Amino acid sequence: MTELQETSESVMTNRRNFIRAKVAIKMCGFFFEEGDDGSRAYSGGCFMSKTLDMSEGGMQIIHNGSLKPGDIVELRTKNAITFPKCMKCDHYYNMRSKIELQPLTVRIVWAQGSRCGLEYIRLSNFNRNVISKIVWHKHIEEIKNTKEPKQ
Repeated sequence: MTELQETSESVMTNRRNFIRAKVAIKMCGFFFEEGDDGSRAYSGGCFMSKTLDMSEGGMQIIHNGSLKPGDIVELRTKNAITFPKCMKCDHYYNMRSKIELQPLTVRIVWAQGSRCGLEYIRLSNFNRNVISKIVWHKHIEEIKNTKEPKQ
C-alpha cells in the first residue's frame, strides 16, 4: 500500500462543519417576521434562553418551549437590550454575562421540548470574531482537561 492510499481506520468523519464548545450565556429572544424583501417586523413575543453549546455556525439553547423549526428570532445579550419594556423586566436584572454580542438573527433548525438548534443568519464580522474566540478558547480548555492525568 502506498502512502497516498487510505485505510478505513485512517478516515475520520466529522458530521459538523464547525467546532462546538459548551458555553452558557443567558439571552433574551424576540420573535420577528421576515418579509420577502428582507424587512423585519417585531411580532411582539419574547422569551428567555440560555445557550448550551455554541459554534461559528449556530448554537443549541434551552428556552420556554415556544420555538418551532423555521422560526426566525433575534437573540440579545444584556449589553444589546434596548427596548424600554425589556429594561424593566425582572429577567433583565438576573442576566449576567461577560460576553457581549451584537443582536443575533437566527433560524430554528430543530426543536425538541425546551431545547432547540439554531443557525445564524447574516452573522456580523464582530459576532463571528467574538464567537470564534470563545469557542476555540473553550475547545482548547476541554482538550487540556481530557489529556491531563487525574490525581
